[in-house]
Amino acid sequence: MFERTGTGVALESDGTVRVVELKAAFRKRCASRMESFPPSGADLFSSWEEGVKRARELGFDVDGSTVGISDALTYRKTLRFPFKSRNRIMQILLPELEGEIPVSTEAVVADFLPGRPADKGVEGIVFACLRENVSRILEMFSGGTRLRGIQPLSVAFAGFCRALGLQNGAGVFCSEGEALFVRIQSSLVGYVRRFSSPGEEGGGDPVSQLAEEVFQSIPETDGLVLACSGPEASMIMERQEEKGIRQLDFNAPSQSSGVPSLAGDKALFAIASGLALRGIGSRHSMALDLRQGSFSPMRAYKALKKPALRTALLGVLVFLFFVGNLGMKTQRAKALYEGYSDRIAAEFSELFPEARRIQGQEVAETRNKLEELKKKSSQLSGLTGTGALLVLSRLSAAVPAEVPLKIDELSYDSKRLRIEGTVTSFDSVDRIKSALEEDPFFIEVQVQNARVGADPNKVTFRLETEVR
Repeated sequence: MFERTGTGVALESDGTVRVVELKAAFRKRCASRMESFPPSGADLFSSWEEGVKRARELGFDVDGSTVGISDALTYRKTLRFPFKSRNRIMQILLPELEGEIPVSTEAVVADFLPGRPADKGVEGIVFACLRENVSRILEMFSGGTRLRGIQPLSVAFAGFCRALGLQNGAGVFCSEGEALFVRIQSSLVGYVRRFSSPGEEGGGDPVSQLAEEVFQSIPETDGLVLACSGPEASMIMERQEEKGIRQLDFNAPSQSSGVPSLAGDKALFAIASGLALRGIGSRHSMALDLRQGSFSPMRAYKALKKPALRTALLGVLVFLFFVGNLGMKTQRAKALYEGYSDRIAAEFSELFPEARRIQGQEVAETRNKLEELKKKSSQLSGLTGTGALLVLSRLSAAVPAEVPLKIDELSYDSKRLRIEGTVTSFDSVDRIKSALEEDPFFIEVQVQNARVGADPNKVTFRLETEVR
């Protein structure tokens, strides 16, 4: 569901066409397949067209790919602008190239690859290509309406080096037709060099020239990405080892960057892999596009738009499901709570019909009532059986009705009655004592600890007596 596919088509200067297909799902990326098509046409463009046709027949999505063209067909110039605005750069880009390239700026399309910041602006490389050549390339790809972009091979190789983890250093690529050198500084492209093969005008040994370039320009602390196969790789490695430059190993797959395993002859697919990174929306890919001649650094991320929308939609659905499930559980819990509350309220009213019920406080009120009953029960400790009822009856009859007596504690055991109570005055204590002494049922009535309590209008006392 979330799998993305990116295809890179590298059109090299000798007519060779190399195609790489990358697949990505979440953080896992791998090379699905790669093919190389040697020159088979009468000229450069016919060889490219034949190679693209054969790749299409094998099922590669070449019409939706990112295309890399040989740097031999491009012009480049390092320019510095005192601003970073895309619109302003594009307005003056072609006029800035006037006189810097050997053709009229009206005959070319150009794009700008931003590099390091400079004087509150930006410094970068302008790449230009003849409109005629771009049109011929677009004709190979069903009009180019689905192409993700057209880039020089050096730009695609720089994206590959960045994906490999190169932040400071250089990348070296060697093929039959040309050799490329890319300088990376702080993960930005500093400059690029192309070295022509022996036999081209102004040529020489590109391998020796590259080795010298590496030897002269790369500090020991920097890294080197070497994408060469054959004897030229050994020569560059010898010079690299003389300088002590560390080499980045890309012979093992990297799931985090999407760089495939490129051991041996597969190292020649490094550029096509760099092009394919753009198709899967890798942040390491370069957004430069000679097809439209537009400066759009964020264009490489547009490939992620639909997968991102699908992911966001799935996230929303999962969130809604979670909220709905939580709501259902909440409603169920609320219904159970209300049912239990109604049952508790009914039980409370049945147990304590005289008590005033407070909505929602039935449990706490029930606890209070039980504590009161427990206290009263402890006050009547020992008063059990018919003898206890007789004692209480005689006590009630003996105490004068006009004396307000509150019994705080009453105990009865072994024919002895103990009372702790509260009255309004000491006179009331005496009247109770006298009344009990007059009743022959009570013997040896004694009053102890009669005193005024915290309330001056209350007198507490303890009374003990034997009963017959």
